Amino acid sequence: SGWLSDLRSNLLKINVLLPRELSSSSVAKCMADLKSAMQTALRNEVDSSPKLELLQRRVEFSAKGRTESPVLLFRSYLRIQEWALRQALTRLLVSDHRLSIEILRRAPEPIPREERLCRFCVAAVEEPIHALFECECSLDLVTLRRNFWE
Repeated sequence: SGWLSDLRSNLLKINVLLPRELSSSSVAKCMADLKSAMQTALRNEVDSSPKLELLQRRVEFSAKGRTESPVLLFRSYLRIQEWALRQALTRLLVSDHRLSIEILRRAPEPIPREERLCRFCVAAVEEPIHALFECECSLDLVTLRRNFWE
């Protein structure tokens, strides 16, 4: 018993094998298998989370065209210089925002999703896509959106 057997047994829990006879090639293979298992586990976690809709099926565009992106990838929005804007965008993407879809999920008695209505139009669920692109009931919001697109 010791750290090596603990490592082996923990790797086995995620279907990664570290052979008894260690060599640089077996360790390299184990590391590659671990990275692959980690990517798969993270992808499954993101895809199954009702809170991470904006990160699901996310596609990165490259010079070669449209490609599916791995979960762990440096995102271009992280280069935004203004800290508050970068933080707000990140919070929006990971569902840590002040829209009713999230606030009412955390209520002492959670409100059903279809009842977490927009504070302006009271006709649709107040989620990021609705707030950013669809709602027309707040003049300030419509003006900000128009200025952004211009």
